[in-house]
Amino acid sequence: MDDQREIERKWQRRWEVERLLELDLDRVDPSRKFYNLVEFPYPSAEGLHVGHAYTYCGADTFGRFRRMQGRELFQPIGFDSFGIHTENYALKANQHPIRLTANTIENYRRQLRRLGAAFEWSREVVTSDPSYYRWTQWVFLQLYRAGLAYRAEAPVVWCPSCLTVLAYEQLEGDRCERCGTVVTERVMKQWFLRITAYADRLVDGLGSLDWPEVAKQIQRKWIGRRTGAEVRFEVPAVGQTLTAFTTRADTLFGATFVAIASSHPLAPRLTGATAVHPGTGAPLPVLAADYVMEGVGTGVVMGVPAHDQRDHGFALANGLPVVRVVEGGELPWTGEGRLVASGEFTGMA
Repeated sequence: MDDQREIERKWQRRWEVERLLELDLDRVDPSRKFYNLVEFPYPSAEGLHVGHAYTYCGADTFGRFRRMQGRELFQPIGFDSFGIHTENYALKANQHPIRLTANTIENYRRQLRRLGAAFEWSREVVTSDPSYYRWTQWVFLQLYRAGLAYRAEAPVVWCPSCLTVLAYEQLEGDRCERCGTVVTERVMKQWFLRITAYADRLVDGLGSLDWPEVAKQIQRKWIGRRTGAEVRFEVPAVGQTLTAFTTRADTLFGATFVAIASSHPLAPRLTGATAVHPGTGAPLPVLAADYVMEGVGTGVVMGVPAHDQRDHGFALANGLPVVRVVEGGELPWTGEGRLVASGEFTGMA
């Protein structure tokens, strides 16, 4: 019995016979239950890599520690087998994704069992199984019927190699983090969930979560709640009003242009027109800018190059005026200060 592999096999067989890792959730005292969830692996390669073992062994150690403290451990496992990872692996292997995924999962399952982690295999989840995704489809239908799912065209970041849309967090500069290909932007018709309907509840609830602060900050940034004002710019030549949302209404007198998203429905009519500055009556050029996103805010930006980094870069590239209205350091100055050249508000903090 000095063979460590045989020792492992002996005890793992006994765990299975005695169903040691299974938990009757209906009979467990809720105050003693400990839910220890790890991210399910993507079965999009021939097998596990050392990163999986590193992650799962660490999580399993924590779960076992909680069990030694008297908690009833529930540690589910499954396979996130529906999506771009699996699709790309099937294309690379030139096999039908159903057959390939079944074979890959079987190998992953064998390797995960060899780890000896306290996974609750009787409650395994496979996201590409119809018995699972029927419920994701059901959830989507509830969202659609409640008016929370809608279809619209919007610009996306596209990886021409992975053939998929990417989030900004999946980029390294202008390249896809997975394959290193330079990404492009394209307009696509896609489904959206109206998460904005719950933005306040999502942000306000972060304070009570037992999460690392860095994770909370990422969520706050992703949700993107901003407190500010709407500023209206009349465009007399075409009889239109452009509404810009800004968190820095105090810099209004430093606005030297109005920028709109290239995909804005009014862009073909407004580019090259002039808007009226609501504070001074001066004409401001209306320009299409790549850094303005139609789906973010109103799709219209009040260009204040002296006090915003992106506005500053755009103004320099296009020869637009830069007017300081807040005292401070080097431009663009985004901090606090006293107002200058701001009409009746000059001198205010």
